[in-house]
Amino acid sequence: MFKIIYVDAIKNALILWLTHYDDMTLTDIKSLTALVQTSSPVELMKILSQKQN
Repeated sequence: MFKIIYVDAIKNALILWLTHYDDMTLTDIKSLTALVQTSSPVELMKILSQKQN
């Protein structure tokens, strides 16, 4: 189950980058992938909301 969650998180980050490649750099996707791998969904929401403010 953890493998599926891990792979889906990386896959979804890459799909996000492919659909928004003009707004995101490769560095952005690398940092997003690192956050997805090391943070819970709640922590990710907090981090992303702080970046938007």
